[in-house]
Amino acid sequence: TYKSIRHYNDNLAENPNLSDHNKEVLNKFFQKMEGREPGQSTLGDYASRFNALAPNIDFPLDNPSQDDIEILAGDINNDRVERLRGSGNYSDHSKEKFFKTIKCFFNQFIKKPGQGYNAEADGERLVDDISPDTNTAKEIDLEKISTPEQVRKVAHETNSLRDKCLILFCWSLGCRPCEVFKTPDIQDYPEPLKWKDIQFKDREMKVTIHGKTEGRTIRPRTAM
Repeated sequence: TYKSIRHYNDNLAENPNLSDHNKEVLNKFFQKMEGREPGQSTLGDYASRFNALAPNIDFPLDNPSQDDIEILAGDINNDRVERLRGSGNYSDHSKEKFFKTIKCFFNQFIKKPGQGYNAEADGERLVDDISPDTNTAKEIDLEKISTPEQVRKVAHETNSLRDKCLILFCWSLGCRPCEVFKTPDIQDYPEPLKWKDIQFKDREMKVTIHGKTEGRTIRPRTAM
């Protein structure tokens, strides 16, 4: 059941706050998007965000009213979306990613009338006027981001295969060190990585990372 959802996030497929109807719609969404541009990692992020939004989605995703969408947008902007793990509110960057996920769903899956999953719904109009109330003006200095060559050079200088593995593993998954092994941040990251979180199938590796908010699934290549 919900095979495409489970490919990206088992918790979303089992989420009791999401109706069976909406799970079926999301399953079609992920199935449709698999052959498009976002990529496995991005779709995994989308699944994680829908899992967090599930308690706030009490309407049919394929046929919402304008009020439904505006209320959901207000919930995100006004910190009424609860973190699945840990305390505190979502950052402005996280809020912007929630909006990105919602807009992708309605713009690329529901689409214009007669074109998308529900031919009678106007997905683009529904999300046209919603936007995150955030301030993320600080730009990333791309020159300060480590290149693959620099990361490999650091890994090569380590004294053990374990340390080399950890450097390449954390870098290629984009995860925090405290999501992989125990650190003083035990309150925010109570579950370090375990062997059960890594699964191999044929030539693919699937890793479940337990972050501040919930588990997310990543299919890395370099880390494998």
